[in-house]
Amino acid sequence: MCLMNGTLDEQRARRIAHLLAASARGGGTAVLHHFLRLLKLDCARRTAYVTSAVVLDDRERRAIMGAVSQRYGPSISSVFDVDPNLIGGARIAIGSDVYDGTVLGRLADLTRRF
Repeated sequence: MCLMNGTLDEQRARRIAHLLAASARGGGTAVLHHFLRLLKLDCARRTAYVTSAVVLDDRERRAIMGAVSQRYGPSISSVFDVDPNLIGGARIAIGSDVYDGTVLGRLADLTRRF
């Protein structure tokens, strides 16, 4: 009910949330909590969280999002963050999928293997 052309329509989602919140039926609050949880999961599935060791320039960001869009579709939004503790490389998280190409991730993998 909240999707339009396969993507979340925020206006529809707000209307449904308001209707659930105003509902006098028993269990309305539980349904609203479940609905909000589903909305958060949908947003996480449609957002690429990219964390890199250094600030990425526009060309690098476009290249990453081009590859992500090929895999997940064009409706993916992005959030870029910097974490120098990664030492080098980048980590991309989309929903429950995590692609870790960081030096820190590789070192942790080596540690687990030994």
